[in-house]
Amino acid sequence: MNRCVWRSVGATRSSRWSSHRSSYPLPRLPSQQTILPSPRPTRHAKPHAPPSHTMLPTLIFCHTLLSLGQDPASLRQAAILQAVDRVAPGVVGIETSGGTDVVGQPAAGGRPAPGVRRGTGPTTGLVVAADGWIISSAFNLANQPASVVVTVGNRRFLAKIIATDSSRMLTLLKIEATGLKVPDAVPRDEIRVGMAALALGRTLAATSDAPPSVSEGIVSALGRIGGKAIQTDAKVSPVNYGGPLVSLDGRVMGVLVPASPESEGATAGFEWYDSGIGFAVPLEDLRRVLPTLQKGVSLARGVLGVTLSPGDPFRATPKLATVRSGSAADKGGLRVGDIVTAVDGKPVTTQGQFQRQLGPRYQGEKIKLSYLRDGKEAESPLVELLAPETGKALAMLGITPLRDTTGQGMVIRSVIEGGPAHKAGLKAGDRLVGLLREQGPPIPAPIADRAALAGLIESADAGQVLKLLVRRAGTDEKPKDEKPKDEKPKDEKPKDEKPKDEKPKDEKPKDEKPKGPETVSVTLVARPPDLLAKPREPGSAKEGTPPPATEAGDKDPAEKPRGFEPGLAQKTIPSGDGKYWMLVPANYRADIAHGVLIWLHPANRSKEPELRALLEAWAEAAAARHLILLAPVCPVETGWTPSDADMLREMITQVAGSLTVDRRRVVAHGVDQGAQMALHMGLVAKDWLPGVAVLNAGWNGAVRDRVAGKPVSFFLVVADRAPSRLAVQDLFNRVYQRHYPAISRINQGSASSYLDAAQIAELAAWIDSLDAL
Repeated sequence: MNRCVWRSVGATRSSRWSSHRSSYPLPRLPSQQTILPSPRPTRHAKPHAPPSHTMLPTLIFCHTLLSLGQDPASLRQAAILQAVDRVAPGVVGIETSGGTDVVGQPAAGGRPAPGVRRGTGPTTGLVVAADGWIISSAFNLANQPASVVVTVGNRRFLAKIIATDSSRMLTLLKIEATGLKVPDAVPRDEIRVGMAALALGRTLAATSDAPPSVSEGIVSALGRIGGKAIQTDAKVSPVNYGGPLVSLDGRVMGVLVPASPESEGATAGFEWYDSGIGFAVPLEDLRRVLPTLQKGVSLARGVLGVTLSPGDPFRATPKLATVRSGSAADKGGLRVGDIVTAVDGKPVTTQGQFQRQLGPRYQGEKIKLSYLRDGKEAESPLVELLAPETGKALAMLGITPLRDTTGQGMVIRSVIEGGPAHKAGLKAGDRLVGLLREQGPPIPAPIADRAALAGLIESADAGQVLKLLVRRAGTDEKPKDEKPKDEKPKDEKPKDEKPKDEKPKDEKPKDEKPKGPETVSVTLVARPPDLLAKPREPGSAKEGTPPPATEAGDKDPAEKPRGFEPGLAQKTIPSGDGKYWMLVPANYRADIAHGVLIWLHPANRSKEPELRALLEAWAEAAAARHLILLAPVCPVETGWTPSDADMLREMITQVAGSLTVDRRRVVAHGVDQGAQMALHMGLVAKDWLPGVAVLNAGWNGAVRDRVAGKPVSFFLVVADRAPSRLAVQDLFNRVYQRHYPAISRINQGSASSYLDAAQIAELAAWIDSLDAL
């Protein structure tokens, strides 16, 4: 598979298009070899192969060439030429200009400012109705261009944008034309993995009537992108976005889009182009919703309003981690901890199956869910899926949690001055143990731990009032199995013990019953994106205490796992596909959760001395803030690619399996090309990474809306003399507008300078506060 390596921040779109190596114009067949399109197959065809009569003209043509002594390679080329010639009249060129996509400019106070309009370029479209209806990828049309021109043969038409299917990244256009050629579609149930596939585009055509560019491959997977797309290894890029994915018999399987298995939106997956992973939306699915789009009604993905507990999508059960207030799931009675077992009667046992059932559904569709709660089966009423929420700020309670506590609830480490918790009278040491529901029975919902409260806050809205049950500091009940230090055996009586009925004259009876929890109402507010909590209190309840005494057979919390002892060492991930350097602080204890800093080196900077020097520069801060340092080695010297995210996930899983890792404080950190990989992990593959810290790096890709329940925070540093300063400011503006927590710092010096000791300490403090709520 070819590797897609990020270009510099200033790379132009045209330069990226020129790298589409496998797209080549094909000559037309001589007129005497042209074969008319065959009729559309009947429904009675065998499902394991295309109906024979659709392939008959091509087979006759190939048989004729074979009888003339043509070799198999020539026969395959002839079949490709035949397929392209059949579909080409329905493949059109599209040019856009102007739009609302802007590059932001610096502004006082770090706030977004008006920017410069960014231009766009040519793309491809497919005729879907003879009277002027054209479908294309939303990639070039997402920024609402000022003008759209469609070229059909030698004719040019001004087009109108009618509607967009944001779920499948498609836009419908209308031109004033009739008699257009509409390609035949391959029924979805006839598409098979391994079928030959041709990706066609009009972007590189030298003239308006030249043949389209072609990239050859196969269908490599079905039901991708949440069950919405066909996957192909044919080269898919801006050269052919919006064009057709064609079978060898000249029928259209789907429309090419820049989709991604890890994100969504009009420009999702753009960073995957030319990497051997491309996607197409089945044309049959598009035709099903075409009448709705033709009415000017845009379509959006249907949202249930839940997030799932972290886990392998192919193995983990679909257990609900958060349920957003007012969502379809909330209206259907689902709660955190429920395990979904079926969608509309179709069983689901893994997160991937659950997502594939929900993925193809649109806003307004109704579904019924079966689920397990406390081991008992239940079923929801019919619930209507809602549209994705956009532009919502992250709600804030205004506290940092104390880690590594025991017992039910979450203990407050510190209270942010002026925040909601501070105004409500909450203090450090208070334990939040429950929540009173606004609706339903007046039975408090317990807050099990820090993760449970985090899920509650992250799925709530700013302005929402929470009625919290609080045990004040110093009034916590002792665990039932805890024995007082001075307690004596029951059969042992003190010599001077007084009779049970005897009481001192002036002694009042003691009320040994602990004080019950208080109810405290807190109104959540929108979290300021540039908030930096700086708690003075220790982050772990275990800090400053000796490791607990262990009994025979128990594991000593201070004991270091074999192979993961303190110090610097090189490791290999279990699959053997990658290596990494790891620095475990000398004060590591297994009963203290540690954050993780992942250093992603620049291209051609993976030598041992360079990685050791970087990790050792962090050693002091790592010990002070309980951080484990990782420096993975890129598989190739030319730099990181999106597919390397799998190796990094495996690395984190291995480390978390041997050391005590706090998943809410894992940060990807890098400069130059390593920073691009870190930003990809935070903005695209944002399923497990809560923090990104980069130096002197902008981002050419789209910044999508923040995903509820999966907050990602950014720490952006740029040198005052760095050429990328404007690009970094643009990135900050865009993440700020999307309500991501973001900190921006401008350091004195050149782009080649790294952080000094004070700057490393500040970044370490930011990592320490990533779990603030």
